[in-house]
Amino acid sequence: MTSSTVWNLILHFRLMFFSDNGLHPRIERASLDGQDRKVIVYRGLLSVVALSVDTANDKLYWSDFGRQTLEVSDYNGSNRRVIIRINGLPFIDLFYYEVSNKLIYVFITNINR
Repeated sequence: MTSSTVWNLILHFRLMFFSDNGLHPRIERASLDGQDRKVIVYRGLLSVVALSVDTANDKLYWSDFGRQTLEVSDYNGSNRRVIIRINGLPFIDLFYYEVSNKLIYVFITNINR
């Protein structure tokens, strides 16, 4: 039997996004009743500890504690990219905030507050 850990869960309208940091780390999406479960990102993940959604643009943001990255993709996992690498600064939380459809702020909370 393998062990897995669901670290973060984000609810958005009729979808939920969650990370599983078990033997094969991944980010998944499912309907709120748990149906239509789908792995959307599975390559190049170590320890996803925070998720956030951009509802206006259908984007999913996450921080990977192991890789020390902040990344983004579409809701289906496509168009994935690293926004920033934060070497030596561990982070554990992430919030998305947009003003006037122009300015985007991403807040990262340092684990050593």
